[in-house]
Amino acid sequence: MTELANRLIEAFAGHTGLALCAMDREGRPVASAAFGASRGEWLANRTRELLSAGHRADAISLVDVLPGLKMFLAPIIATDKPEGILAAGMVMEAGSRDAVAAFLAAGGEPAEEAEAMFAAAREIDASDKRLLTEQLKALTRTLGLIVGHVRQPGGEAGLLGGIERLATLINDGHDVGELLQSFMDLGCGDLKHGFDFVGFAEMGGDECVITHMAGNPAAGALVGTSSMIGEGFIGQAVATGMTAAWQDVRHDPRVLPFQRAGLKVGSLICCPVVRQGRVRAVLFAGVADGGITRLQASLASILSNMADNLRTRNDRLSAMTRQSQRISALKEILHLMTKAKDTEIITYMLVDMSLNLLSGRFSAIALFDPDGSPDEMRIVSRGLSREESERYGKMLLTEYGQSGAAAAAWDQARSFARETEWGTVLECPIGFNGKLLGVLSVATDAADAEAGSFLAALAVTGAVALDLLGNRARQFRDNVRELHEAAAALNPSVGTFSARLREEAEAFARYLELPDSLCDQIGAAALMIGYPPEVCRRVLPADEPWLAMLEEGRRLMESAEPVGPEEELSLSAGGKILGLAVRYLQADSDVAKMNWHRDSDLFAKFVTYKRALLVQDRQIRADTRTQPDFDQLSKREQEVFLLLVEGRNNRQIADTLFISEHTVKNHITNIFGKLGIRDRAEAMAYYYRMKR
Repeated sequence: MTELANRLIEAFAGHTGLALCAMDREGRPVASAAFGASRGEWLANRTRELLSAGHRADAISLVDVLPGLKMFLAPIIATDKPEGILAAGMVMEAGSRDAVAAFLAAGGEPAEEAEAMFAAAREIDASDKRLLTEQLKALTRTLGLIVGHVRQPGGEAGLLGGIERLATLINDGHDVGELLQSFMDLGCGDLKHGFDFVGFAEMGGDECVITHMAGNPAAGALVGTSSMIGEGFIGQAVATGMTAAWQDVRHDPRVLPFQRAGLKVGSLICCPVVRQGRVRAVLFAGVADGGITRLQASLASILSNMADNLRTRNDRLSAMTRQSQRISALKEILHLMTKAKDTEIITYMLVDMSLNLLSGRFSAIALFDPDGSPDEMRIVSRGLSREESERYGKMLLTEYGQSGAAAAAWDQARSFARETEWGTVLECPIGFNGKLLGVLSVATDAADAEAGSFLAALAVTGAVALDLLGNRARQFRDNVRELHEAAAALNPSVGTFSARLREEAEAFARYLELPDSLCDQIGAAALMIGYPPEVCRRVLPADEPWLAMLEEGRRLMESAEPVGPEEELSLSAGGKILGLAVRYLQADSDVAKMNWHRDSDLFAKFVTYKRALLVQDRQIRADTRTQPDFDQLSKREQEVFLLLVEGRNNRQIADTLFISEHTVKNHITNIFGKLGIRDRAEAMAYYYRMKR
C-alpha cells in the first residue's frame, strides 16, 4: 500500500471510529488504523478464519466475529481483479451492548484484543449500517484505483502520490470547494494531471445544481446553474448513474453552457456520486484540448469518492452538532417544564422551542379539553396572523377534535407531515393516558425523520409537563376542599364565611378578567382563610402565590384598621381582591361601610361591580307570553348557570364548586328544563336577554 492509501484509511478510521485493516490477497495486513498494528493483526486473524471457513470475499458483507460483535469485510478490486480485502470493525446492533457483554461474560473472559474491540465497538442502527456500507464501497473503490495505478510505470505513480495530501482534507474539516481547489493546484507543478477545470453539482429536487468550481477563473460563472435529469452531460450522468467520458465535444451543442461561461471544452468526464441507490451529486472535469486519458478518468473517480466522503463526513458532523444542540435544549426545556406552574408557560415554551430549533415559518400548539367538548380548543401560535391562526385551528379541530380524539388512544407521540397553504407542516399529537391533550405543529422545510423525531420528543415532554401540572392542580384542589370541609365541620361559621369569601373574591376577580390561574389561587386562599398560614405551609405547597394572599387576607381580617393607600400598595394583586372581599363581608355586604380608602381605583371598580349586580334591567311584554324567570332556579343552579355561560365545561364547573361532574350534569338538566332551553347556545342567548 502507498502512503496515500494509508492516509485514506487513517482518515476513514478517524471519521467513523472504526478499526481498519487492509490485507493483500494472501490475507497479510498491509495497513491498519485506529488500534495499531497488533489489533490490525487481530482483525486479520479473524478475517483469515472466516475465509478458511468458506466465507465469500467478492462482495461487501457484515459478519459476526463474536456473538453480537460484527465487522465489515469489503473486497479491494483493481483493474477488475481482487487485490485484497478490507476489514472494518467493531460494530453491534443499537441497544445490544448489555446483552453482548452478558454473553461474553458467561462464556469466559475474552482475549485482551477482543476485550479492546468490544469496549470500542460502535452501536449502529439500520441507517448507520447503510451509510457505512456506502462509505466502505467508496473507500475500497479508491484503494483499488490507487493499487492498480501504482503498478504502472512512469510519472503516474508520482502524480497519485501527489494526491496524498488531499486525503488529509477529509479528516481536517475542509469543504468540497477546498478539495477541488487543492486538486487543481496539483497541476501547477511538475506533476500534471491535465485538467483545466473541475466542478461539483448536487441534486436539489428534480435538478442538479453546480455548487463548486475550480481551475479556470471563468468557471465560477457556472456556479448556481442547473441541469434537469437527462439534460446535457451532467443531467445524463444523473439519469444513468454511470461514469462517462465524452471525447472531442468542441462542436457538441451540449457544451454551450460552458462556452457561455467562457470555458473552452475539448473533452469532459462526469462521475456520479451514488448513495443508497440514488445519485446525490456529480463530479465533472474537463480539458480544453485533447481527450480524457485513462489516468484522468481514474483521478476523476478518486476525486469523486473523496468529495463524497468529505461531504458525507461534514453532513454527519453538522447533523451531530444540530442533534446535540437539540438534545441540550430538550434537557433544558424538560427541566423547566416540570417546574412550570401554569399551562401558558408550558405552551409558550413548546411554541418557541419548536420554532427556533426546527427553523420553522410558524409554530402552534392547539390545546383540547379531553373531558370537555370535542368541538372546542384553544390555539397559541407564533408566526401566524390572527386570521391564519383561526383557520389553522379549525383545520386541526376538524382533523383531531371531532374525528380522531374520541376513538384514538394517544399514548405515543408520532409526527405527521401535512401539506397546507403554508407549505409542509409537521404535526404531532400531545397525548397522555389515552387522552388527546393537544397538537404541536411547526411549518418547516426540514420535514425529515430527524425533525419529526425531535418534534415527537417535544410533544412527549409537553404531555408529561401538562399531566404533571394537571395532577398537581387536581391534588391541590382536593386538599383545599378536604381542609375546608374539615374546618366547616369543626366550626360551621368559619366554613360559611370562607365559602362566601371565595364566592365574592372569585366573582370580582373574573369581573376584572384576571387570568384563570390567578382566580383559582384567590379562591384557594379564601377557602383557607380560617387556617393559620403556618399550618397551610406544612400541609400544602409552600411556594405558591396563594399562600401570600392568605397571609394578607388573614391580616386584614384580624385588623379593624382601615386600609390606606400605602397598605393597599403593599398588597399583591390577589391579596387586594381577597382583602376587598374580606372587608365587604365584615361590613355586612354594605359597600358604604367598608374600611377601605375611597381614592382607590380598585375600590371604585368594586363599587361599580356591586352596583351593576343590583340594577334591575328587565324587558316587559304586553302579551301573556313570559320568559321563564331566572329566580326560579335554586342558588346552586344559578351558580352553575353563571359558570356555564362563562364558557366553562362540566369539569371546570365541578372543580370550581367542589361538586362531582355527575352532579353538574344533573344541575344543567334541571336548569335547561326550568328555563325552557335546549343547549349551551340557547343558555347564552337567555343570559344576554336577561342582562338587557
